[in-house]
Amino acid sequence: AEAKFGIKLEKKPDFIAKARNTFIIGEAKFLTTHGGNQNNQFREAMKVARGRFGIALGVAVLDGVVWIPSKSMMHKEVCKLGGVALSALLMNDFLISQAK
Repeated sequence: AEAKFGIKLEKKPDFIAKARNTFIIGEAKFLTTHGGNQNNQFREAMKVARGRFGIALGVAVLDGVVWIPSKSMMHKEVCKLGGVALSALLMNDFLISQAK
C-alpha cells in the first residue's frame, strides 16, 4: 500500500482489493463491546474509511456492536461518516458495485 499508493498509515491495512479501476484499502474489525481497546480499534478503522488515497478508496469493514442503534460514540460516528463503512456481509455487493 505504501509503495503503490504512497499511503502513510500507522500500520499495514488488513486488505487491498481491486474492482475494475478502483483499488480499495480496508481495515476490518469485529467489535464486541464499547469502550477501551475496542474504541481504539474502531478509530483505526475509521481513519482508513475517511481516506482517499489517490486512486485507492479507504473502507472500514465493521461488525458487532457498532451497528446496534445507541448513543455510543461508535454508532454516532459510523452514522455520520462521510466515507465507507459496512458489514462484512455486504462486502461482495460493495465490490460488485465498484466494478460497474
